[in-house]
Amino acid sequence: MHIIRCDNVRIDELDKNFSVKNIDERPDTEWYDSCSEPFEIFGLMKPSGNEGFRRMPIETARSVSDGVMNLSRNTAGGRVRFATDSPYIAICVLLDEVCRLPHMAATGVRGFDLYVNYYGRDVFVASFQPDINITDGYSAYIDVSSELGNGLREYTINFPLYNGVKNLAIGVKRGSRVTYGKKYETLEPIVYYGSSITQGACATRPGLCYESIISRRFEVDYINLGFSGNAKGEPQMAEYIAGLPMSLFVCDYDYNAETKADLEKTHYNFYKIFRKTKPKTPYVMISRPNIFGLWSDCNERKSIIEKSYDKAKERGDKNVYFIDGAELFAGVNSDDCTVDGCHPNDMGFYRMARVIGNRLEKIISEERNHK
Repeated sequence: MHIIRCDNVRIDELDKNFSVKNIDERPDTEWYDSCSEPFEIFGLMKPSGNEGFRRMPIETARSVSDGVMNLSRNTAGGRVRFATDSPYIAICVLLDEVCRLPHMAATGVRGFDLYVNYYGRDVFVASFQPDINITDGYSAYIDVSSELGNGLREYTINFPLYNGVKNLAIGVKRGSRVTYGKKYETLEPIVYYGSSITQGACATRPGLCYESIISRRFEVDYINLGFSGNAKGEPQMAEYIAGLPMSLFVCDYDYNAETKADLEKTHYNFYKIFRKTKPKTPYVMISRPNIFGLWSDCNERKSIIEKSYDKAKERGDKNVYFIDGAELFAGVNSDDCTVDGCHPNDMGFYRMARVIGNRLEKIISEERNHK
């Protein structure tokens, strides 16, 4: 086990909460391939050949850009669901690389976290913490409190936000029952497209990106197509997204349009391409978060997106919506909602999930009533 040191002091000896649980402590573990039944993968394509998990087909991603092709290996938005009566849950993961970011916690970049359904609500249990010095993968386990009961419990494991995953095995105590997990109430997912913020930077763990919070609130599936620095509103991406099954679409790539001219050139055109295939699917346009609400560049960009929204309404579209980015962090201490002035911290993502979720609530309700 890796020893955490600070000035030659073993921190894990001073505080056991900093120690990484070694799977060798659980020799009675029985392992399952996360891609086999009864485990169900959401938000990702299953590995094929030498390829690990992906968020979109490699050839389609390559046709958009090299950046999208590479980032589509990041497993943001991926989940596996199942049920078991095991007293602990273990994972053994092989990464395709070890991504390290200076402003983001390892538990968010390459960690997994565990949720259990408790009285009808998915609640956080703990994170599978990656060792600091890993080179290609790691194993970890989480003990499940007996206070949750001794019968079958339904679990969701969220995949890393900024790392690629070649394969994932899930371990339970030998002899435990394993079966299918909870079904999402909405069968068709919400699809999100956007920047690094959409991808999940800089949530401290995967379950705290805004899409995941919204998913738990409404028990709705989702697909995260956030491409850090590379969501530029390309026509190929619009065509690909329009072909996906979905209950609604959220378009949030303002930050990655390099200039206002680029945003104006692509934004309404992206909408038009989408509408050719999906004429009635709810379409939500979001402008970039604006901490102070006064920055001229943010407001000028917001005007461009509002113009797209107005043009869509003028053509008679009753299923298009606009969310002002200035509302996303609004309230007391709005300036404390980011890590670096751009990427949300956990408080920032919570506020984004609240604002966006409140706007989506009526849309989701109407979609369910039409099923």
